[in-house]
Amino acid sequence: MDIQFRYEKSERYSDDRIEVYANKANIGTLSTMAVAPDQLCWSPDTMTYNVKFQFRNEETFMAVVEELKRYKNEHGYKYLTIWTYNEGYASKLDRDMLERAGFKNLPDEHPACMFLE
Repeated sequence: MDIQFRYEKSERYSDDRIEVYANKANIGTLSTMAVAPDQLCWSPDTMTYNVKFQFRNEETFMAVVEELKRYKNEHGYKYLTIWTYNEGYASKLDRDMLERAGFKNLPDEHPACMFLE
């Protein structure tokens, strides 16, 4: 699968979010939280109306997850996380597909969050 990924510092948000592009399509933002510095949070792009349509091809989704996992590891994070609240990716995507990609809930962590090591 020939997907070209690009990471750019966001100019739309006041924090240190990174905009992620697959080819020319924005596939969300990556950010961190001070309370969980080992987590890289993947959030949907606020300009994308139908996230599920964007990832209708599971092979494409798996390629994106592999790239984000590479980015996570390269930058020293332990987890790539996605959330269900606030219209997070986990609420907009198929849970079975997320689990096949390696995302899971962890004991003692908020059930709205799914983690990928």
